[in-house]
Amino acid sequence: MQSKKLQKWQKYTGLNLLPLWHLGTIEFRHMEGHNDLKRILDWLNLIGCLFAYAGKTTLKEAKEHIINLNATSEYKNALDRLIVTGK
Repeated sequence: MQSKKLQKWQKYTGLNLLPLWHLGTIEFRHMEGHNDLKRILDWLNLIGCLFAYAGKTTLKEAKEHIINLNATSEYKNALDRLIVTGK
């Protein structure tokens, strides 16, 4: 059953979780269109790092990481670790 928070989720956000319950997927929309090749390659690298993180991390661990970030404001350090190590 869908959680009440997810039922109130807005479809047109950078991270759309609504398809999760019906299709088993999420929609990730954060990059506007342009023709800067370096920026596109950097973006693809970031997506690859997120994909690697998702493949190595349990849902419980990911939730703990997010809760810790919210408690400590260590966003930049977490991003640096994610991009450099994929952990």
